[in-house]
Amino acid sequence: MLQLLERLFVQSQCAYRLEHYWTYELCHGKNLRQYHEEREGKGIKTTEYFLGYYSTEMHAENKKEFEENVQQKHHRKPLHKKIESLNMPYYEIVMKDGTLCDLNGQTRTTRVHYVCYPTGKNEIYSLKESSTCEYEVVVLTSVLCNHPDYRPEESKER
Repeated sequence: MLQLLERLFVQSQCAYRLEHYWTYELCHGKNLRQYHEEREGKGIKTTEYFLGYYSTEMHAENKKEFEENVQQKHHRKPLHKKIESLNMPYYEIVMKDGTLCDLNGQTRTTRVHYVCYPTGKNEIYSLKESSTCEYEVVVLTSVLCNHPDYRPEESKER
Protein backbone atom coordinates (compact mmCIF):
# COMPACT_ATOMS: atom_id res chain seq x y z
CA MET A 1 0.00 0.00 0.00
CA LEU A 2 2.71 2.41 0.96
CA GLN A 3 4.40 1.76 -2.39
CA LEU A 4 1.20 2.88 -4.13
CA LEU A 5 0.87 6.01 -1.98
CA GLU A 6 4.59 6.77 -2.30
CA ARG A 7 4.06 7.94 -5.89
CA LEU A 8 1.59 10.48 -4.58
CA PHE A 9 3.93 11.59 -1.77
CA VAL A 10 6.94 12.23 -4.03
CA GLN A 11 4.91 14.36 -6.44
CA SER A 12 4.64 17.05 -3.74
CA GLN A 13 0.99 17.42 -4.64
CA CYS A 14 -1.37 19.38 -2.38
CA ALA A 15 -5.16 19.29 -2.08
CA TYR A 16 -7.28 22.17 -0.80
CA ARG A 17 -10.61 22.43 0.97
CA LEU A 18 -12.34 25.73 1.64
CA GLU A 19 -14.63 25.93 4.65
CA HIS A 20 -16.54 28.99 5.89
CA TYR A 21 -13.56 30.70 7.49
CA TRP A 22 -10.60 28.33 7.12
CA THR A 23 -8.77 26.92 4.13
CA TYR A 24 -7.11 23.53 4.53
CA GLU A 25 -4.02 22.57 2.56
CA LEU A 26 -3.05 18.89 2.62
CA CYS A 27 0.35 18.29 1.05
CA HIS A 28 0.39 14.51 0.65
CA GLY A 29 3.18 12.86 2.57
CA LYS A 30 4.22 16.21 4.10
CA ASN A 31 1.71 18.17 6.22
CA LEU A 32 -1.78 19.54 6.77
CA ARG A 33 -2.15 23.29 7.24
CA GLN A 34 -5.21 25.28 8.33
CA TYR A 35 -5.10 28.98 7.47
CA HIS A 36 -7.09 32.15 7.02
CA GLU A 37 -5.98 35.23 5.10
CA GLU A 38 -7.45 38.70 5.37
CA ARG A 39 -6.52 42.09 4.05
CA GLU A 40 -4.90 44.46 6.48
CA GLY A 41 -4.25 47.77 4.79
CA LYS A 42 -2.08 47.01 1.77
CA GLY A 43 -0.87 43.69 3.19
CA ILE A 44 -2.37 40.35 3.97
CA LYS A 45 -2.52 38.96 7.48
CA THR A 46 -2.33 35.15 7.68
CA THR A 47 -3.41 33.08 10.67
CA GLU A 48 -2.21 29.50 10.35
CA TYR A 49 -1.94 26.25 12.24
CA PHE A 50 -0.21 23.06 11.19
CA LEU A 51 -2.45 20.11 12.02
CA GLY A 52 0.37 17.58 11.66
CA TYR A 53 3.47 16.58 9.75
CA TYR A 54 4.46 13.36 8.01
CA SER A 55 8.23 13.09 7.68
CA THR A 56 10.43 10.86 5.55
CA GLU A 57 11.52 9.21 8.82
CA MET A 58 7.90 8.40 9.72
CA HIS A 59 7.38 7.04 6.21
CA ALA A 60 10.50 4.87 6.45
CA GLU A 61 9.31 3.53 9.82
CA ASN A 62 5.82 2.75 8.44
CA LYS A 63 7.36 1.06 5.42
CA LYS A 64 9.68 -1.05 7.59
CA GLU A 65 6.77 -2.11 9.84
CA PHE A 66 4.64 -2.96 6.79
CA GLU A 67 7.43 -5.07 5.23
CA GLU A 68 8.06 -6.90 8.52
CA ASN A 69 4.35 -7.75 8.76
CA VAL A 70 4.42 -9.09 5.19
CA GLN A 71 7.50 -11.23 5.94
CA GLN A 72 5.93 -12.60 9.12
CA LYS A 73 2.69 -13.28 7.21
CA HIS A 74 0.77 -10.84 9.43
CA HIS A 75 -1.22 -9.62 6.50
CA ARG A 76 -3.71 -7.20 7.99
CA LYS A 77 -6.92 -6.59 6.17
CA PRO A 78 -7.58 -2.87 5.77
CA LEU A 79 -9.74 -0.94 8.20
CA HIS A 80 -13.14 0.16 6.90
CA LYS A 81 -15.32 3.24 7.32
CA LYS A 82 -18.82 4.08 6.14
CA ILE A 83 -18.83 6.70 3.41
CA GLU A 84 -22.23 7.49 1.89
CA SER A 85 -23.63 4.09 2.94
CA LEU A 86 -20.68 2.16 1.45
CA ASN A 87 -18.26 0.25 3.66
CA MET A 88 -14.96 1.57 2.27
CA PRO A 89 -11.50 0.16 3.03
CA TYR A 90 -8.84 2.77 3.77
CA TYR A 91 -5.14 3.15 4.45
CA GLU A 92 -4.25 5.43 7.34
CA ILE A 93 -1.21 7.60 7.86
CA VAL A 94 -0.82 9.69 11.01
CA MET A 95 0.55 13.21 10.82
CA LYS A 96 2.01 14.33 14.16
CA ASP A 97 3.69 17.24 15.93
CA GLY A 98 1.52 20.01 14.53
CA THR A 99 1.11 23.44 16.12
CA LEU A 100 0.73 23.33 19.90
CA CYS A 101 -2.93 23.32 20.96
CA ASP A 102 -3.70 25.94 23.59
CA LEU A 103 -6.78 23.97 24.72
CA ASN A 104 -4.98 20.80 25.83
CA GLY A 105 -1.24 21.60 25.68
CA GLN A 106 -0.64 18.82 23.11
CA THR A 107 0.60 19.12 19.54
CA ARG A 108 -2.06 18.75 16.86
CA THR A 109 -2.42 15.36 15.16
CA THR A 110 -4.25 14.25 12.02
CA ARG A 111 -5.25 10.80 10.80
CA VAL A 112 -5.40 10.80 6.99
CA HIS A 113 -7.56 8.03 5.54
CA TYR A 114 -6.77 7.29 1.89
CA VAL A 115 -9.74 5.62 0.20
CA CYS A 116 -9.85 4.00 -3.25
CA TYR A 117 -12.07 5.99 -5.57
CA PRO A 118 -11.51 5.19 -9.28
CA THR A 119 -12.02 8.79 -10.42
CA GLY A 120 -10.44 10.31 -7.28
CA LYS A 121 -7.88 13.03 -7.84
CA ASN A 122 -6.35 12.88 -4.33
CA GLU A 123 -8.78 15.50 -3.07
CA ILE A 124 -10.07 16.01 0.45
CA TYR A 125 -13.49 14.41 0.68
CA SER A 126 -14.08 15.32 4.32
CA LEU A 127 -12.27 16.91 7.23
CA LYS A 128 -13.39 16.99 10.85
CA GLU A 129 -12.03 17.61 14.30
CA SER A 130 -12.62 14.21 15.91
CA SER A 131 -11.56 15.44 19.37
CA THR A 132 -9.77 18.55 20.70
CA CYS A 133 -6.96 19.37 18.24
CA GLU A 134 -7.15 15.89 16.67
CA TYR A 135 -8.37 15.69 13.12
CA GLU A 136 -9.54 13.10 10.61
CA VAL A 137 -9.29 13.62 6.86
CA VAL A 138 -10.68 11.36 4.14
CA VAL A 139 -8.87 11.55 0.79
CA LEU A 140 -10.29 10.04 -2.40
CA THR A 141 -7.51 8.57 -4.50
CA SER A 142 -7.32 6.26 -7.50
CA VAL A 143 -3.82 4.98 -6.57
CA LEU A 144 -5.11 2.49 -3.97
CA CYS A 145 -7.55 0.98 -6.47
CA ASN A 146 -4.65 -1.01 -7.96
CA HIS A 147 -4.68 -3.21 -4.84
CA PRO A 148 -7.57 -5.70 -4.48
CA ASP A 149 -7.85 -5.23 -0.68
CA TYR A 150 -8.63 -1.54 -1.10
CA ARG A 151 -11.36 -1.70 -3.73
CA PRO A 152 -14.81 -0.76 -2.42
CA GLU A 153 -17.06 -3.64 -1.42
CA GLU A 154 -19.83 -4.32 -3.88
CA SER A 155 -23.13 -2.94 -2.72
CA LYS A 156 -25.70 -5.58 -1.76
CA GLU A 157 -28.54 -3.26 -2.74
CA ARG A 158 -30.26 -3.67 -6.09
